[in-house]
Amino acid sequence: MEDSYNYENVKNFPAYKNLLEQSWHDYSFNETGDPVVNTCRQNENAKTVRGFSFIHLCIKVNKYIEYYSDPSKHSSDLHVSSNGHPEYLNYWLNDKYKNNNDYSLYKDVLDSKDPLKIFNSNIRNISEYKSKIYELGDDIFKRVDTLYKLYDQYLSYITKREYSITNEILCKHADEFTDIYNKAIGECNNKLHNKYCKELEYLKQKYEGKISITSCPKTPLLLSPHEAYTYKGDTFGAHPPSDDNDSYSAGDIAILVGKILGGCLIPLLLYKYTPLGSCLRPRKRKNKTDLDNIDDGKYVNYSYYYGNEETIPYNEEYNMHYYTSQNYE
Repeated sequence: MEDSYNYENVKNFPAYKNLLEQSWHDYSFNETGDPVVNTCRQNENAKTVRGFSFIHLCIKVNKYIEYYSDPSKHSSDLHVSSNGHPEYLNYWLNDKYKNNNDYSLYKDVLDSKDPLKIFNSNIRNISEYKSKIYELGDDIFKRVDTLYKLYDQYLSYITKREYSITNEILCKHADEFTDIYNKAIGECNNKLHNKYCKELEYLKQKYEGKISITSCPKTPLLLSPHEAYTYKGDTFGAHPPSDDNDSYSAGDIAILVGKILGGCLIPLLLYKYTPLGSCLRPRKRKNKTDLDNIDDGKYVNYSYYYGNEETIPYNEEYNMHYYTSQNYE
């Protein structure tokens, strides 16, 4: 089934977030003539065990919808697009549903039958808003969440740079952006033309145009879809094996042979040249003088050298080889 979600709207989510966070005030305790607040208070669900949570959510959602349903209120907001605010509200509700202990409240709000009657019918175009509130599939939610977090890190970097925040803090946002992006872009291997992948590519261009490598030299580079897919497969076994994967490389064979030879040589050296070996061998009086004259320090050091080679972590060797072979864009 084709993914029809409008991922291009996610770029505006951070602006909508600010308004939604401001849509709640201490309305539950103060008298007010606000019809939205009073309607939420009078809802029968306000009298249940979860009444306070319901009132809080009811006011927040309906004040947000009320604001965007009236063009005269937001026509001057040049930074806010006319598209995407219902989608942000839906994403926010899905995020609360999937990551909140009181998930049943948010699940009911996402129900197309509106069992809580939470939406204020007096708000203009409320039916259109209700039609855009639904439970997102896990795959789509994950993609939207990824794009949202990428934009959040990118905009945090740009905004803080304008206020001359130190590079240490700025680069944390760059690091976080890179980590999220490189984990996500592998999905786009051979799928560059779908809407989600186009949005990731758009984000990559913005990131590389604004965030200088010299500003954050320790921040990893952004991977291509193929690089990320290959890396994920090598790390987690995510892609099917190929003929190339079935054969050992020359480096792998050299490491294996080195380990075998090292494993055989070390016991031989220990047996032949160390006090432990002398305990295991039959004593021969005629060799006593030669054995007493051996420089133990020399062979201890030699044995220690081989011990170090044997215990070099395989992953360290592999990672060094892997990272030096990347063809970054």
